[in-house]
Amino acid sequence: MCVAGSKSFRLLLFVGVLALGLTSVAQAVPIAIISGPDNPFGSLPGVGIGSGRATQWQSSLAFTDVTVTADLSAFIGGSGTVTAFLTTKVGAGTTTADEVAHATVNLPDFFDVNHTVTLFTGLDLGPADYYLSIVGTGLWWTSDSSQVQTTLFPCNSAPCPVTIGAGNPAFPNWQMFTVAPNAYTPASVWTPFHFGFGEMHFSVTGTLAGDTPPPTDPPPAVPEPGTLMLTLTGLTAAGSRWRWCQRPRSGR
Repeated sequence: MCVAGSKSFRLLLFVGVLALGLTSVAQAVPIAIISGPDNPFGSLPGVGIGSGRATQWQSSLAFTDVTVTADLSAFIGGSGTVTAFLTTKVGAGTTTADEVAHATVNLPDFFDVNHTVTLFTGLDLGPADYYLSIVGTGLWWTSDSSQVQTTLFPCNSAPCPVTIGAGNPAFPNWQMFTVAPNAYTPASVWTPFHFGFGEMHFSVTGTLAGDTPPPTDPPPAVPEPGTLMLTLTGLTAAGSRWRWCQRPRSGR
């Protein structure tokens, strides 16, 4: 019984460690994120979307299961929808052949606590310049450039694999608006504006494609509480059984 118990303990220990290790597989990582405290322009903590607003990022890596969000809302007392486009080009000559995805989404209320709107999920994105353009009646929430928080995929040395504002147009005027909209929004005539007028919040996260590890070691993943508790409980019970089997026996 004790020999079998000892073998069972070793097996359970192996399975437990394997289960905990698997929780770190294929974790989503930041690709390009602009966030920060809300920056009011007059009475509004962002810029009107109107005929169209656009931002961008560049990547020399491929990612899978990508999610793209932006901080958006309706105006005070309003409601409605906006349409978002993700393309690899903007401006004259842009067509649907340059489009990765588009979606129409409902806007949260201005006074909602959370204004993060999921625009796209489950995308596979190869190396390219990417442009996120949005059209509709609503607000794109911003942060002042002195307080903005920019998070990019880890980079140890230049050139970094992911950048914001290195495309066309480039920093410091990488964000854009249009007053001459095209029937196909990404093909509009875009006017760059300086980041000093605020930076529009957006987030791109996903999983690095292939077997290439990130340039820096990611923080260890924290297992789901249920998985961790069940595994530790099983290991504790098995350990108690193993210690019982190893105790000295009197009269033998």
